[in-house]
Amino acid sequence: MKSDNKSKFPGILFLGVVLLVCMLAAQVLAGEISGTLPANAHAMTYGGGWECNYGYKQDKNICKKIHVPKHAVLDSYGTKWSCKRGYREVNGTCIAIKVPAHGYLTETAYASGWECERGYRVNDDKCDEIKIPAHAYFVDASHGHGWKCERGYREQGDACVVIKVPANGYLVDTSHGTGWECRRGYRASGDSCVAIQVPAHAYLEESSYGPGWKCEYGYHEAGDVCKAVIVPPNAHINTFGNDWECNKPYRRSMDKCVTQ
Repeated sequence: MKSDNKSKFPGILFLGVVLLVCMLAAQVLAGEISGTLPANAHAMTYGGGWECNYGYKQDKNICKKIHVPKHAVLDSYGTKWSCKRGYREVNGTCIAIKVPAHGYLTETAYASGWECERGYRVNDDKCDEIKIPAHAYFVDASHGHGWKCERGYREQGDACVVIKVPANGYLVDTSHGTGWECRRGYRASGDSCVAIQVPAHAYLEESSYGPGWKCEYGYHEAGDVCKAVIVPPNAHINTFGNDWECNKPYRRSMDKCVTQ
């Protein structure tokens, strides 16, 4: 038993020496790090090394104080500054934003840093009142006049003029054209709506072109009337109902169907 204890002693002694050397090395290293810290810096909590204190910026191996101009504040990291509300950066300084009458500061990145109140619009460095004519209403838009005409009126220069709807017509909400359309069965002719004359064997067709009517199936348009399609022997009315075609194996030749 005694011989076993003696054999373990050198190993324990060696381990103790190793631990002592490590502790001394750590103390020396800590001393070296603390000795190399520049002014206005502190050792980093993790990973070793150092970093500049709040309000200072690293420049090679030193920490330089960040110059914060008047009316500016540092960010939460203390590495850069920005102008306070109501000020803007110009050549490294913060100058007051000049807000015109009927304007207000914005938090957006607009070049001016301000916008106009409702009912006013930006004109260079001021806010001009939007003059709304009779029969118009204000619209909040960055383009156009800033107003639109009421229903039944249309824009003409800086005014809103009444839309004259003819008999058998009705108002339409469009920014182009006459501002009105004709009712079913009528079509525009100048400033009026005239009745569409539908011939026998035809019906009204909603179309912006053509006569406004279409022939029934089995009839074809001939001027202002609808004529019956004359089907020769060995033929039938086509899919559209306005002409005929030959049955197979016949082919069309003039007004009849012939064999090959």
